[in-house]
Amino acid sequence: MSYKNNKIYIITHNDLDGIGGAASVLRILGRKLNDSTVIFAEPYNVEVAIEGIISSLQTGDYLFLIDIGSNKSNINYVYNYFKKIKEKGVNIYWFDHHVWDEKDIELIKSTGTNIIVDTSTCGAGVAARYSQKLFNKINDEFLEKLEKAICASDIWKWDDELGPKLFRASYANHGVNGLEWKFKVIEKFINGIIWDDEMQAHLNDYIIKELKGFDGILSTIKTYGNSCKISGVFKDVDIPSDSIVGAMMLSRSKSDIAVIIKKKGFNLVSLSLRSREKANVQVIAKNLGGGGHPKASGASMKLPLYVSFISMIDKSFLIKYVIKKIYSIALSSNSCNTSRTQL
Repeated sequence: MSYKNNKIYIITHNDLDGIGGAASVLRILGRKLNDSTVIFAEPYNVEVAIEGIISSLQTGDYLFLIDIGSNKSNINYVYNYFKKIKEKGVNIYWFDHHVWDEKDIELIKSTGTNIIVDTSTCGAGVAARYSQKLFNKINDEFLEKLEKAICASDIWKWDDELGPKLFRASYANHGVNGLEWKFKVIEKFINGIIWDDEMQAHLNDYIIKELKGFDGILSTIKTYGNSCKISGVFKDVDIPSDSIVGAMMLSRSKSDIAVIIKKKGFNLVSLSLRSREKANVQVIAKNLGGGGHPKASGASMKLPLYVSFISMIDKSFLIKYVIKKIYSIALSSNSCNTSRTQL
């Protein structure tokens, strides 16, 4: 294949899994960051990232989307952009591990995109496994080790001792400094470095901030329901991560579903949903226009004006409103065990 002489573009998720997936593809192709373009995005704004590079794409270039799930709000925009990109003679690959509707997979395939959705591993695992097959590379033992560490945290397996450390050490805040750290981590992975003194120093700094943030967030916790117990908190700081907060909430409150609520605007909140084995939060997120995994998903919720006004001075009112809505969706969608009766 001619990928050695053509430009590589990667649009990847804004987390460790996305970082690992981008690094895996570049390592397999023998490419460095300085001769490639890596863009971080979320499922809800991926069409913006695509639109930003269309004019730069040339015949023979490669575009990879990694760890980005389908989103009902923009899947048709992505489809139309892909048709234009394929007309330019660009090779498009989409590697993902989120739950997709089959019709969305077929829609993207119809553009000539090579899309692979494999829910058995994390996004980095999909990118590494299938890139090696597609580009005829021998099995890379480093990428196997990297996949195991990333999957341990991203899909909540926690079966690798490096997973929790790597999850925290790869964290980067918003802004230029955060972007520089993400690129630095990608370079480390490309070069076969999974842990070093710099990663350890970043981990130490993260843990200090994590411990400071826990008390404030968990002090807002509220619970609702019995047939499906929902716990909710309001989160207005980046650290600790949603996944760490969610795990702590599920443990402390003995709830089935944890909801981390963050303001996105006056009458809009983002929701990070985490669950135990018996609850499927992907179904709940899908009902709200979002998506993800059975045990970890995300979505947004538009608030009535009265809730928005009251929540400006009373966050507990907001939390109670949201978790009651989640409880209702959980019951109506049969996404949580309902053998017990409601409080």
